[in-house]
Amino acid sequence: MNLWCRLPDGEDVSIPMVWIAEVYTPATFQGLLNGVKRIEARTRGFKSNHDIYSWVTSARSRRGTYAGDLPSFHPPGYGSPVPWIEDSLPDGVEYITWRIFAPSPSITILVAGFALDSSRMREPVAILNSEHSTYVSPYSDSGFSIITPDNQKRRYVEEWRESVIRDATAWLQSRMPGTFSSLNKGLLPSMELILTANVTPWSDEANLDGPRRFGADPYTVLDIRRQPHWLQAGGRGLRLNETRHAFGRQGLRWHLRLGAKRSEYIGAAAAEESERNQLWRPLHRTDEELTPLLARWAMNALLAEFSRDLAALRDLAMETASHDSPGALNKLRDKLLQAGLHGQLVADEIAQSARSDTKEERHSFDEVPEFVYTYGGGREPSIEEELVENLRQARVAMGKDITQTEGRLRELLTTSAEITVAATNLRLQKRVFWLTAISAVVAVAAAIISLIALDVARNPPVETPPAGPNVVRLTDPPNPMPGLNGNVSRSPTSP
Repeated sequence: MNLWCRLPDGEDVSIPMVWIAEVYTPATFQGLLNGVKRIEARTRGFKSNHDIYSWVTSARSRRGTYAGDLPSFHPPGYGSPVPWIEDSLPDGVEYITWRIFAPSPSITILVAGFALDSSRMREPVAILNSEHSTYVSPYSDSGFSIITPDNQKRRYVEEWRESVIRDATAWLQSRMPGTFSSLNKGLLPSMELILTANVTPWSDEANLDGPRRFGADPYTVLDIRRQPHWLQAGGRGLRLNETRHAFGRQGLRWHLRLGAKRSEYIGAAAAEESERNQLWRPLHRTDEELTPLLARWAMNALLAEFSRDLAALRDLAMETASHDSPGALNKLRDKLLQAGLHGQLVADEIAQSARSDTKEERHSFDEVPEFVYTYGGGREPSIEEELVENLRQARVAMGKDITQTEGRLRELLTTSAEITVAATNLRLQKRVFWLTAISAVVAVAAAIISLIALDVARNPPVETPPAGPNVVRLTDPPNPMPGLNGNVSRSPTSP
């Protein structure tokens, strides 16, 4: 199986660039402003006439993309006269591009592109050519699983993808944290570009015969084997798909993959140019054309995360309501009020911007190439199923659903809290009634005891001492003291 997973002769695979997107809402917009301030202070080369900070602050009142290219990030010592930003970059990254989108007054989206160096972009090939042995992995309870070399390589390729996106996510979050960072949702929405030498990803060409059809082939390991996907209209050769998770992994939850045959993607580039120079122009074109697509994808991902949070909040509300605790319900209502900022403002504005995100009303700098859905196997692409339109309709539907769900959940929690508080007040009133009755009985008893004590104090009883020979009577004279007048007191029993 190690041999089956190797690339065929003459085949080559590289992933030259990845993109990530962060969304900024009113609660996290300051993180973007603070990052832009620090970035402008590190700009080198000829200063740009664009005031990035002023544009970002004013973008809330209008809709669109930043007009003009923003300076790219490069490591110290880059030394170009063109405006660039000096900063440390993740390992294996040559430079970083970034673009800012403002689809609505409350939403700002930053898309950053990370260009990988020649060594980093071909690390998946090294994984395919590595040697692994089949081993048995026992389950915790009982049974076992046989892990073959092709399964191991698929896992290692996914881990490599996650590591690249994780490094990019950590880099952006440390400089300009946004809503995904504050929600602690893991890796940011992302997109990668995969280039092949001989076969077109996900097309009928990416299907090897023989024993490799059972999954032990390089195209299955790379997840570019023949399957339905989105095809760019206009003959540019780009195809698009989502990442499918093997082994139940959920690291790349919102990950798009662009794929193309290298010769079709580069076009008529000069053969004598270096690989980086051959790739620079088409990568720059892809960065301009498809980052608006990733921005829209990020808004869909954000709405999906809000829906998941509301679902978890609804389950928590049902559990809390069963405990009949007004304090817990009030805390839950406070959480819902915080979530309501997203439900009422952010989700509603995303839905409103999606309603106007049509071909007729779309701004020129927001135009996205059309991708139509194709099933492969010689079937013609479905013009009715267009990617951007599908994403737009999904945003409208999810935004409306989030707003309605949040409103219904808020009313339910408010009613539950009021009923619980009323029931608690009734129980407290019963307790107060019984405490009052007991207090009245105690007070009456105390008054009776006080009257008895007062009567006894005014009329003390007459004590009658018992009779006896040794008792001194009040009418008898006292016995004389011994030694006085020679008289000695004797006892009546003395002889």
